[in-house]
Amino acid sequence: MFFEHIFWEEEYLGLVSGVSFVLMGVFAYFVYYLSPSPMIVGFIAASLSFSGLTSILLQIYRVRKIKPGISTFLGGISMGVAVIFWALVSAFSRGEMLRRVEIASLSAALTVLSFFAFGFLFLALYPARKYPFQEMQRKHEDRVPEKKKSEKSDIDELLERL
Repeated sequence: MFFEHIFWEEEYLGLVSGVSFVLMGVFAYFVYYLSPSPMIVGFIAASLSFSGLTSILLQIYRVRKIKPGISTFLGGISMGVAVIFWALVSAFSRGEMLRRVEIASLSAALTVLSFFAFGFLFLALYPARKYPFQEMQRKHEDRVPEKKKSEKSDIDELLERL
């Protein structure tokens, strides 16, 4: 999963989350400046909500003892709903083509920032735990014999021949 490969301290995770929330505020002001209809604003809010829910659902196994596959499945469904609401924003915006593109791109930026803001916040609040499948993977890695230092790799032999 995406957030499992990030091994930062809680302070950095909180900082990235805070910066994402601030950028969301800046882009929300730009949306306000374009003054879309209330229906469009509702679709944008729904897209933001489902995007944030996606990042939380992808990590929910940190808090509850459920399988990561179920968490990924629910997160995928939530991501699909967020994309559907973003597509509705793009479809129902009115006006010139440039204004429609501006609203759709700002909505997409807000949706992506919402994913990272809530994801990094949740990652900072709940540190990773060790799971049995991680231990099995470590045991498998320990069984793999390391290459002897006296043995040369194929690349080293090729370079020597040249």
